[in-house]
Amino acid sequence: MPTISIANQKGGVGKTTTAVNLAAALSKSKNKVLVVDLDAQGHASTWLSGKRASEGTGIYQVLVHKANLSNQIVKTSSGIDIVQSSVRMAKVDIDIQAEVYREHRLQRALETLANHYDYTLIDCPPSLGLASINAFVASDVIIIPVDCAVESYQAIPQLLETINELGRELKREYKIFALPTFVERTRLANEVLNALKGEFAGKVLPGIRKNTKLSEAFAEQKHILDYDPSSYGSIDYMNMVKEICHVN
Repeated sequence: MPTISIANQKGGVGKTTTAVNLAAALSKSKNKVLVVDLDAQGHASTWLSGKRASEGTGIYQVLVHKANLSNQIVKTSSGIDIVQSSVRMAKVDIDIQAEVYREHRLQRALETLANHYDYTLIDCPPSLGLASINAFVASDVIIIPVDCAVESYQAIPQLLETINELGRELKREYKIFALPTFVERTRLANEVLNALKGEFAGKVLPGIRKNTKLSEAFAEQKHILDYDPSSYGSIDYMNMVKEICHVN
């Protein structure tokens, strides 16, 4: 079961949009997909299931109280399963800071579902705390969405340093990909794209073009393939799936 983290400590770069719509594209390609929402804002949870985790449920219970992961899975009308997040995830660093093997809790939980899903996608929070570290430890592939802005690109070195340090510690070589998001035909966008191709030689995924349909889909709590199958968003995420399936 390939596990893919969608991560960038800068907010607003399209992490949740990618987690939800990539999950939808994988599902449309006849894969069984689980989304794990680690962000305290819970946008992936509300997008797919209409709400965040209620008291005593969700990924917080798994990470902090070692709850059975399978009991926290919510089925959605889109056919994509999700483990919901809640505002409690904002304090997960404090709550498991003193625990033994705190970085491995998500990995161990996901191992119990090894034969249940074709792909697991993890929507990481915009930080490099213990939630994100748990995601990286559990993952085989890490996708870094980068909107075509200088600030987003400048956030990459610290993220890569953390991932590479984990890789050395775990004796693991991650498959790391950059995903250009909000792509436009501007000089700045071209500069950022060229920089990404230099930094991630051969590991830049097909970009996601800027289009309002993706925002509209979120507002309607639908993934883009259901909201507008002919939109740039649908086309771009289906093209991305071809690359992801080829990698794995």
